[in-house]
Amino acid sequence: MFRIFSSSRLFKRDANKIGRRKKRFTQVHSHSPWRNRARLGVEGLESRDCPTPSITLTAAVIGINTVSLKGSVSDSSPCLDTVTFGGVVNASTKPGTDGCFSLQTTLRDYQGVVSAVAIDPQSQTSNRATVSVSVPAPTLSLSVCYGTDHQVILSGILNATSSESQSISFNGVVCGRTTTGRSGSFSSTVTASGLGKVTANYTDCWNRTATAQATVANTRPQLQNVTIVQQSGFWIISGNVVDEHPQGLTVGLTSTDIPSINGMTATVDQYGQFSFRFSSCVKGWINLDTTDWWASQSILFSDLLA
Repeated sequence: MFRIFSSSRLFKRDANKIGRRKKRFTQVHSHSPWRNRARLGVEGLESRDCPTPSITLTAAVIGINTVSLKGSVSDSSPCLDTVTFGGVVNASTKPGTDGCFSLQTTLRDYQGVVSAVAIDPQSQTSNRATVSVSVPAPTLSLSVCYGTDHQVILSGILNATSSESQSISFNGVVCGRTTTGRSGSFSSTVTASGLGKVTANYTDCWNRTATAQATVANTRPQLQNVTIVQQSGFWIISGNVVDEHPQGLTVGLTSTDIPSINGMTATVDQYGQFSFRFSSCVKGWINLDTTDWWASQSILFSDLLA
C-alpha cells in the first residue's frame, strides 16, 4: 500500500527542517569567542605620517683653523633631530625649533669637504649635504727703509686668514723677530750686519710657509743744489744731500787757500739740507764732501770764492 502526500505538504516539511538547523547554527556561533574579534590587515608604511628629514649646509672659513657652519633641517620636529658633521670637521649640534642651526668649530685640515647628516628620533637619516672648504695660503711682503748708522726699518704685510698677532722672523744680514698688528702689518727697526739680502718668514698652524725678500743696499751720497752767496759780510754755502738716510750725515768743508775754514763741518738736517756761514773777507778755492753710514764717499764738490 502506498501513502500519497501532496506536494504542498512536502515543501512545508522541508522548510521546517531548514529553519531548525539555521536556529541551532546561530545559537552555537553567538557564544563563540571569535565573534567580536577585529579583522587583521597590513597597512603600508607610506600611508603613515613619518617623513624623513632633509638638510642644507653652508660653510665659511673665519680663522686659520676655524669654520662657521650654518644650515637648516626640514622635518616635522626638527629640534629633536641631531646634525652630525664629518669630513674635515668632527662635531654635532641640534637645530632650533625653526630647524636652523649654526656652529663654529675647528678644522682638522686646511682644505677638504665638510658633510652633514640629520638623524631624527626614529633613526631616520636625511640626505648628506656637503660643502668644500679651504683656508687660503698665507702671503708676505717686505720692504726696507734706512735709519741712522746701520739701522734698517723692515716693514710689510702678512695676508692670512688670521693675520693679527702672528710671528714674523728675519734672517740674512738681519736676524730678529717681530709680531704683526691688527691688519697683518708689521714694522721693526733692527741693525743690519752689512749689505745684502734679508728674508722674512712666516709659518701657519698647517706648516705652510710664506717668505719675502728685500735687499739692504747702499748708493754713494750726492751733494746737490749747492749755492754760494755773499750776504751782510758773510759767505753762505748751502745745499742738499741725497742718500738712503741723509739726516745726521756730516758735510765737510776743506780749503788749502783759506786755513781759517779748513775742517769746518755741517750736520745734515731731517730734510737733507746743510749750510755754512763764515766771513766774506776770505778768498780762494773750497771743497765739500760727505760720507754716508756705510763709508761710501760723495763726489768732491769744488768752487772758487772770489
